[in-house]
Amino acid sequence: MFPMFLLGGCAMLTEDRFVVKPSALDYAQFRTSRPSPVDGKPEVIRLDLSGSGYLEMTRGRSERIGDGFWKPSENPDWQDLQRSHAMLGEADTVAVFQQLVNAGHFDRGPTGKRHPPPHDLAVLLAIGFKKGVVLTSRADYVDLFNHLLERVQAENR
Repeated sequence: MFPMFLLGGCAMLTEDRFVVKPSALDYAQFRTSRPSPVDGKPEVIRLDLSGSGYLEMTRGRSERIGDGFWKPSENPDWQDLQRSHAMLGEADTVAVFQQLVNAGHFDRGPTGKRHPPPHDLAVLLAIGFKKGVVLTSRADYVDLFNHLLERVQAENR
């Protein structure tokens, strides 16, 4: 069971803005850059969660992390890409999407700013016909990202 109570005191546990229903078409993507545990150089970590519960982590320095359609290049980091995955149950998957909705992911309108404020995490979310991207450093989003990352890493040890 995916312990969603992990974030007990966080602002994410507020009244439902709308109720998320199970759908294989729902999708969330988290992306951040952190120092590599191997050499300390920055690497991209991307988590993709589909409505079917498939959770995939992709990490490294390759351009392919952001765009799988890149043409091969002379970039020395071209092959620097690792993938791992885990499966979440239906209830756990819906709970993740519901937490993002309850956090107000779809409440924000465009900021009108050309340059986003400093942020630790980019979160793209598509539920039903609603879509939204948030650039954030909010602890509730970062905690959820870290929890999902730990879940993938634990299942792939």
